[in-house]
Amino acid sequence: MVKLAGVCIILLGCTGVGYSIVQERKQELINCAQWQRILAIMENEMAFQKASIHEICFRISRHSSVTAGNRDFFLKIAEEMEENKGQTLGDTWKREMQLHLKHVKLPENMKKELSFLGEKLCYEDVGMQRKVIKMLEEELEQIRTDRAQEDEKRNKVTMCMGIMTGLLITIILF
Repeated sequence: MVKLAGVCIILLGCTGVGYSIVQERKQELINCAQWQRILAIMENEMAFQKASIHEICFRISRHSSVTAGNRDFFLKIAEEMEENKGQTLGDTWKREMQLHLKHVKLPENMKKELSFLGEKLCYEDVGMQRKVIKMLEEELEQIRTDRAQEDEKRNKVTMCMGIMTGLLITIILF
């Protein structure tokens, strides 16, 4: 009876490890979709509200569909721009984004693109800013769909490996 309980615990533990890895990958895709929504909001604010980057960052920090971590990031950007310490948007964005991305699960190529977004938004022409955001939004969509296709296969293998590892450990121990 004790052996059977041990076998069950080992199998559940190894399967749980595989499942947690799969959930981390899914969280990355959820975060990708969140950033796509944020970029869409930014682009819409520029197009229809004719808002400045400062106003957009402040509005996004108040937007209910944005996660708490992202709201804090945009609030920090808005506050720093309001204080006007002589730094450009690109410098402020890059510094704060690097701090923010330490706590957010995203694909590395997406993190790199988001880090340089502030520098790309330094154009004074709103039309150009909108084009930059639209292009980045499309690029993030491509990254997300590619990643989703990769993860579908990898997740199956990960779950199988978790179960097989549990079986192997069970066979070795008993």
